[in-house]
Amino acid sequence: MSRKQLFAWHEPVFPLLFAQNVITTGLLCYKIWHQHRESANSGVVQAGHTHSLGYVAQLLIETAMLYTLELLVVIVLTSLHHPAKALVILSLVPTVGREVTT
Repeated sequence: MSRKQLFAWHEPVFPLLFAQNVITTGLLCYKIWHQHRESANSGVVQAGHTHSLGYVAQLLIETAMLYTLELLVVIVLTSLHHPAKALVILSLVPTVGREVTT
């Protein structure tokens, strides 16, 4: 296989990861928000210093935002064929929080 053919197979990986991340984060946040609304409508009162479900949804969005923005930068740099793409891809590893072994 030539290098051009391999790149054609590699090109859709990051847009698919971006779409998966946005969809799953959105669905999780919707579920938490919906449960928060149901709890508030049924009269459940927040007691003590515990965090509300709205706070949990906000935390989930903030933590997923960094990875999503990095994927967006990789997609833009890939479309521009910019060599800095490699630096951003390498920064994805500590963002995800696990080491990639070959």
